Amino acid sequence: QIASAAKAADNAIVFFPNLHEHVNAEYAKTVIQALGTTEGLSKIVIGTTNTALTEYEQDNLLRNKFAKIPFEKLSSEHMLTVLKQKVITLEEEMGLPIPEETLKAALDQAQLRLKDQTEVEAAVHILKRAIAKYKVKATGSSPKVQEVEDLLDARQIELDRLERAVISTGIFAAQEKITELTAEITSLKEELEKRKADDREGREKLAEYKEKLGGYNGVKAEFLKRREANPTGDFIDFHDNLNRREQALLELSTTLNNLGVDIDLNVDYVYQSLTDLTGIKAETLSQSEVVRYLQMEEELGKRLMGQKHVVSAVSRAVRRARLGISDPDKPLVFLFLGPTV
Repeated sequence: QIASAAKAADNAIVFFPNLHEHVNAEYAKTVIQALGTTEGLSKIVIGTTNTALTEYEQDNLLRNKFAKIPFEKLSSEHMLTVLKQKVITLEEEMGLPIPEETLKAALDQAQLRLKDQTEVEAAVHILKRAIAKYKVKATGSSPKVQEVEDLLDARQIELDRLERAVISTGIFAAQEKITELTAEITSLKEELEKRKADDREGREKLAEYKEKLGGYNGVKAEFLKRREANPTGDFIDFHDNLNRREQALLELSTTLNNLGVDIDLNVDYVYQSLTDLTGIKAETLSQSEVVRYLQMEEELGKRLMGQKHVVSAVSRAVRRARLGISDPDKPLVFLFLGPTV
């Protein structure tokens, strides 16, 4: 198909992005040899990682046939911009936006833990698993319901055991305990029904929140479009409409929070996904801690002029230590040498 398209186009350039994800060096050589004699094909461009390039360069044909053009690693800001574009379809699937702190956490953890992919690719991989976990939680029983169900099962087993003992022995000494357990089970059943009702309400409210959020985004997009076409126009009706919608979303989010329903993909889902991917149990950080650690570069940058590479290296090292994935036998020590600006 590639050869036919190149022949039809004439003077075509074939680009293989992320070739390492699809074929190994041996198969890549076969493909390139086949394309090398194709009419109308002027160039073959391959995008890959340094790790995969090392494997390809072991083959003489691949090493001699291509000119290597290294690219500087993207900055954290650029990677975040690329990731935001990559996750648009994921956000559409969820029906909810992914917060920037979650994107930053996924990127940060991708750099620390998943070395076999580019940072953005690895971050997308992490986020896909995180979204799957979010969907399971959103559609299944909440931990609060599961907690009562487990306790109810345990009490019911204990009650059955005691009742069987009374029947088999004829000894009624356990009758008082049976009465207590029966009362507790009745109370637990009532609590379970209440929590299930909260679960149902939570799912209904979350669906309502997604619908209202979609409406808000639609009105906002139309407002921005009209303002661009007429910068000096009067858009009071739009402002009033947006304010009403924002207030409704705020009230719904408060209700959902009280019901224990997540209205977005918070960083906890990222850490849970990393545990699945790496087998390493990442220490769960509170939301405030996560935000603080993810913003280290920004905060340190306020106190240091320049030295961005130093700030970045220090921040990564501190985060690794906080997550418990640095060498425990090596203390966290920084030695700064040379002039600064």
